[in-house]
Order: sequence, then C-alpha cells, then structure tokens
Amino acid sequence: MNLEELAEFIVKANKNTYAAGGKEVEASIDGFKELIFKEGNYEYIELYTGFYTFPGISIIKYKNKPIWTMSYAGGMKPKQHSKAKKTYSFLKEALMKVTEEYPFRGPETFNIKKFKYSCKVQGSLEYFTGKEIIKQDNK
Repeated sequence: MNLEELAEFIVKANKNTYAAGGKEVEASIDGFKELIFKEGNYEYIELYTGFYTFPGISIIKYKNKPIWTMSYAGGMKPKQHSKAKKTYSFLKEALMKVTEEYPFRGPETFNIKKFKYSCKVQGSLEYFTGKEIIKQDNK
C-alpha cells in the first residue's frame, strides 16, 4: 500500500463528503447515513448514524478491496444540545483543513471565534488512535 497516495486520497475524499456537505446516497445499512467518493481505483465510503451521539466508520477500497478503515464515535453532552447546529458547522470547517501530513480527521488545532478544535493522534496512518475535542467558550 502506497501511504502517500492513500493520504492524498483521504484528503480529497474528506473534502468531498461530510465536511463539504456532500450528497448522501442510499445507505447500505438501515438507519445510517452514507456518503461515497470515488477517484480512479479508490473508493471512500463514510457511514454514520445518530446526531447528538454518533458512531461511524470510514472505509477506503482500492480496486474494490478494503485497504483502510477508521472507526469513530462521539457526542455532545445534553446541556450542549442547543448548540449542535453551530458546533457541527464548525466541525465541518475544521475537517476541511485536513492535510496529507495529518490525514486523520482535521488539523491538530483550529480556532474560529469562540470555537476551538483539537485532534490528537498517536501512531501512523497504518495504525493510530486519536481524540478529537470541540470546545465553545472553553467548555
């Protein structure tokens, strides 16, 4: 697997799906939302469910065979639910800042006005764990 090529494709896929307001397709699993991006021999599939709390998975196929996945889960505390729309709008802006050098989710840090995004990752593109946090007014 060519990791540089994979990182480049992950960035393109992220900038053409959820973060970009990409069009959903008919989900392959009931109750989920699904977005797909294809380029050349690569295919990116994003599946997630929920709103205030949500699990999801990103799958990359090369020549129709899965070669990379990333699973994630997140959510908002109930007292923050009224801020969900603004928070997810900010998250999309952060995710659009993804780079080939750091292709996991968004950048290590990103700030706009009262919002602060951080994404801390350990490992490499082949195997990693991470933690993504969004704060508004340092909460």
